Amino acid sequence: VTSGGSSQISPQHDPTWEVIVKTGASVADVRIWLVLTESNPTDSDDYANERIGFRYSTVVPDGGWVGVTRDSAGTQSVTATVATIAANTVYKLKVRKSGSTIYFSVNDGTEVAKTTNLPDATSELFWSLQWFTQAAAAKTLTWYRHYVRFGISA
Repeated sequence: VTSGGSSQISPQHDPTWEVIVKTGASVADVRIWLVLTESNPTDSDDYANERIGFRYSTVVPDGGWVGVTRDSAGTQSVTATVATIAANTVYKLKVRKSGSTIYFSVNDGTEVAKTTNLPDATSELFWSLQWFTQAAAAKTLTWYRHYVRFGISA
């Protein structure tokens, strides 16, 4: 499943991006990317190009939703688990940049901060959702809404 937009989002404007999704009946054998990125994610746990956002992968495996950053030098950095993931569950995923820190939170829970491997301030990112199944089984993910605000630190 691929979905994405062409809106250009520059990290220098301190974006806050919120996405509301609902997982389907199974979160087994999947790789999910919900990111602000320079290119659409591939079926990999570290694809080319800068990004900030969330990943859930049963291949790595991730313990749940993790925050991910990748800089122009090609170095990816992953947070500890921000929140666990379950089937048939609605999530509000939030990525907030303030100065030189990216904050990740799920369902308005505790923010997890990341200060390394951030995209360049003037990079032009767009939103992307990628869902890759790792087994021959149908999967669903419902995308309810997303929005971006700029220059708001909370």
